[in-house]
Formats: sequence, structure tokens, C-alpha cells
Amino acid sequence: MPVLLFSGAPLLDSAQNFMVAAYLALIPMFLGYLAFGMALAKVPASTATTVTLSEPAVAAALAVGLLSEHLGFTGWAGMALIAVALLILLVWSPRNIGPIVSATAHQKYCAEGTRCGICRQDPSAELMR
Repeated sequence: MPVLLFSGAPLLDSAQNFMVAAYLALIPMFLGYLAFGMALAKVPASTATTVTLSEPAVAAALAVGLLSEHLGFTGWAGMALIAVALLILLVWSPRNIGPIVSATAHQKYCAEGTRCGICRQDPSAELMR
């Protein structure tokens, strides 16, 4: 807000400028971050980190595809490295390896009332069957 007082004259010059700024503040910023925050409560930290780190690559791909932006060699190389890293995470995910403990031990661990380190399930939620 203090910066708006010193440099916000073009923003406040017309109703159209103000409406564009209000739209950008409410729809992409407020609603986007609200949905992101709600999703963070429901996904594991590793998934949230992966999605957050892949966001620049998705934004660059959308800029190239929808806005006809030009992306240089290093940009494409960076996107390829991100894609390779995501494939590695997908293939060698600990969830794909399977549980190290038996199902009986796992049920006992989940029933103890602590957050399960095996399935990452919250004991206040419905227990695994």
C-alpha cells in the first residue's frame, strides 16, 4: 500500500485500470493461493514440493503455447531436466516400492493414535481397512 501512494497514479487514473488491478488481485492471486493453501492440507509435503517446483516449467509451457512466447535453448533444457526429475520421482517413489512392514504391524501402528509414518494417514481421519 505505501508503494501505491507513490507510484500508483496510473493505476488510479481510470476505472478500467483499477478494475484490471482488482481482478488480478482477487482471481489469480487470492483465489489461487486460497485453493493452493487448502490443497496443502490434503497432500504430503513431497507432493506439494514437487508441484511447487514444477510450476515455472508449466508457466513457461503455457506462455509458449498460449501466448506465442519465445523460449531459448536454456529454457527448453531446464524444462527437460524438470521433466526427467519428475519421471525419476514417479518411477522410484517410495510408494511404488511397497511397505517394509507387514500389514498387521502397520494396522497396529496406525491404531496407536499417532500420525502413521508408513501410510502418512492422520489418525483423526478414517483408519485404513
